[in-house]
Amino acid sequence: MNTTEIGREFEQAVGRLYEADGFEVSYNQLLQGRSGATYEIDILGVKKVSNENRKGFFKILKPKTKTLTLAVECKFKESGYVDHEEVSVFLNKLDDIRIEIGAMATNRDFTENAYKITSYRKIDTLNGKRLNELFKGRNISYYCQRHHLEVDGPIADAVRLTFGLLDKIGIF
Repeated sequence: MNTTEIGREFEQAVGRLYEADGFEVSYNQLLQGRSGATYEIDILGVKKVSNENRKGFFKILKPKTKTLTLAVECKFKESGYVDHEEVSVFLNKLDDIRIEIGAMATNRDFTENAYKITSYRKIDTLNGKRLNELFKGRNISYYCQRHHLEVDGPIADAVRLTFGLLDKIGIF
């Protein structure tokens, strides 16, 4: 399986998480921004929500339905972490196409600066560890651990390479 195929498989697994939460999901959508630029969104989710749980006087009002639109950027990485520059590119997409709800998913992790920016801009981050918990909790058969190591360096790269080769020949 090549990197593109692995990335698509990763996107599909992440998309199934959002489907499990009631979103209608489409993949690799091309959207045009206000600037005229065209962007690819890895996962575009749409969900209708109602405000039926109103209290007091507001109960007599007709329930309103709102459509939530979510964009998810998936970053499958053989090594390294998602950095603040990748987050900034995604934020630019969101701003230009006017999508207010965003999330970034990776099989690995995010740098400290990437976490700071996503926290400030209220972008959900899904790292390999969190994704594994979510996949397990929703019975989705995908596992990031084989691609997620907490350390970097030559030994970690060698271990990743070994696991990658074992995965390609079907042992993992």
